[in-house]
Amino acid sequence: MPTPSEYADRYRNLQVGFADGDVKVTIQRYHIGNPDGEAELLRQAVKEYIQAQLKKDAGFTLDLIVNGQTDTVSTYDEVKGHVVAPFWGKGSPEDCQVAAQLAVLTKRTTKENLARYCDQHMGIDCNGFVGNYFFHVRNADGQSWKAVAKDRVDLGPSSSMDQFVAAGQPVKSVDDINTANIHLFIEVNSALHVIPGGASGAGHIVITDPNKYTPTSFVVNSFGGLDLGFAKKGAYGHPALWAVESTGPQGAIGLHESWYAIKKSLATRRQVNRGIYEVFRGCKAENLNFELVAFPQV
Repeated sequence: MPTPSEYADRYRNLQVGFADGDVKVTIQRYHIGNPDGEAELLRQAVKEYIQAQLKKDAGFTLDLIVNGQTDTVSTYDEVKGHVVAPFWGKGSPEDCQVAAQLAVLTKRTTKENLARYCDQHMGIDCNGFVGNYFFHVRNADGQSWKAVAKDRVDLGPSSSMDQFVAAGQPVKSVDDINTANIHLFIEVNSALHVIPGGASGAGHIVITDPNKYTPTSFVVNSFGGLDLGFAKKGAYGHPALWAVESTGPQGAIGLHESWYAIKKSLATRRQVNRGIYEVFRGCKAENLNFELVAFPQV
């Protein structure tokens, strides 16, 4: 099973298959919220293309290359969700491959300009990345790339933050950290409530690589020397997990990896069954409050 870091590399080094040779593109721009106008233009172009082919030949099928293997679809409904997902920041690597191929097929772009097209219009947000990892990797159970996460049932790219919390095991103390597990850091507000996302406001979610842990965070021999700014923010000398995330600002490179140093517990007596911590985020050099939950390896 690939780690979250390895899964992030699939976005950053995405091979889009064509009969006359692959094209490498990068999907790492942070995008949250509504897509630009290209999403609807591509969706309509794909729909019209498939409908036109079916009028000519009722037995028409469309060959797509996904992860180096040819797969066949015969209706627009089979691909419509996959085509637009990358424009909403919710696409899996497979969705991005499909959308990119169809953008060339319908002449929304060319193979030569495909990398620029993907960088301009596609992206990934925080639960888009984490949710796709859970649905397509950790909990995949051999399912096809065509499978779509069921709302409020599966952990997927549109799952709310509280849904991820409910599915995990609370890490009530840093002494409870099992480094073999995958962990999620899920942002809480000033009242220490999980920010669920959507209409309730954008929170943040981060996934960690298993077996990548340091008991003392940001030590000199691992990070090339002390940083005074880090020191003033209390980054040094705490247990830390290696975190993978897609983070803003909008339109900038979103996929990052860094140490998350767990500084201190914030849980109150009323929250004895939760693990809430002040955390130093290496990628942003800032402190933020998160709930920490664990998922044993499967």
